[in-house]
Amino acid sequence: MTGDARASCIKKRQLCLNCFARGHQLRECQSAHSCFTCGSRHHTLLHFGTPASSESTSTTAENTASSVAPPNPFGTLGIRWKATSDEFFFLPPVLTLESSYTKREAVCPAGWLVEIWLQELGWDEHLPNALYQRWLDFLQSHAFLPQIKIPRWIGAQPPVKIDHHGFCDASEKAYGAAIYVRVECDQHITVNLLSAKARVAPVKAVSVPRLELCGAVLLSEMATAILPSMPTESPQCYYWTDSTIVLAWLNKPACHWTTFVANRVTKIAQTTGTKDWAHVRSEHNPADLASRGVALQELVDNQLWWHGPAWLQSPRDQWPTQADAAPIMTLEQRSVKVHFVPSPSKDFLDRFSQLERALRGRAYVLRFIQCCRKVAPAGGDPLSSAEINEAERPCHSFSRSEV
Repeated sequence: MTGDARASCIKKRQLCLNCFARGHQLRECQSAHSCFTCGSRHHTLLHFGTPASSESTSTTAENTASSVAPPNPFGTLGIRWKATSDEFFFLPPVLTLESSYTKREAVCPAGWLVEIWLQELGWDEHLPNALYQRWLDFLQSHAFLPQIKIPRWIGAQPPVKIDHHGFCDASEKAYGAAIYVRVECDQHITVNLLSAKARVAPVKAVSVPRLELCGAVLLSEMATAILPSMPTESPQCYYWTDSTIVLAWLNKPACHWTTFVANRVTKIAQTTGTKDWAHVRSEHNPADLASRGVALQELVDNQLWWHGPAWLQSPRDQWPTQADAAPIMTLEQRSVKVHFVPSPSKDFLDRFSQLERALRGRAYVLRFIQCCRKVAPAGGDPLSSAEINEAERPCHSFSRSEV
């Protein structure tokens, strides 16, 4: 049966052209299903015809479905899958160029939204010239999104050796992380992007080293969520960062650092292990693209982003060498507070005519100090023998030192 005959049969039975269900038409279909071949909003069976007339049938089915299909087809999370090439791809909506845009019209990336928000523009105010030009650049690069094809299969099949490599980086505007899967089979090594994520830096100014540490936390969270689902019994993962400050923080216990750094170092150590972290040069760090941003036309054929640094496709002895000693770091180091109690001055006992009066005076001073520190409750009770004995100890040491 040809595609035209199939479509006619579906229409006669008053079925949906997308999910073949009764009770609604294609415009009202809530199913995320779409054609695996062309990505349009119709069933895959309506795309193929007989071998002799497959091309004409495909065109007829597409025209039949597109006549009642919505203008903006959608898929699961905006991503579609092409069965013939086993690739994920995108079908973004068409964005038109206008002479001016308001804040309400600029449906833009998260980083853009933060910049617009910081300028305190009204929802119906037009964008300034600088933001307007950047928005036009984004719209022009948006047309390259359909050219991005992501292979679904990573090449993992037994018996192969699989390990994972995670990269993280940060800038003043954002921080990001990316995980790659490295498959080694019969001296042939392939590396592909497995997952990536980026987050916008907080509106409140944060130092770049702290953002680098936040990127490391993001990478550890991604590894914890992804690696257990991989088809390997004990997945090996290497973690790379171009920040020597982060590596210095990870090489010492969390108690050495301030609260911000200590909490995040503890989280990273609990999920990844600090010995698996290593240093990589900035030009070999693909997460740098996620933190600083890159135009879509540059991302389409960017080998660093899709396949990681070139040395990942080489044996392990050709990977970047690491320094033997960790750098000494004082940034964000926790200050150590020392309580020093000086001994009585030499003329302390000379101020009193009797030793008993000297001890009672010192005991009252020690009681006052404890009340100020809220160690003991304040009160006017007479001095106890324990308080007098505590006041007498430094006097004995002072007498022995003079002898």
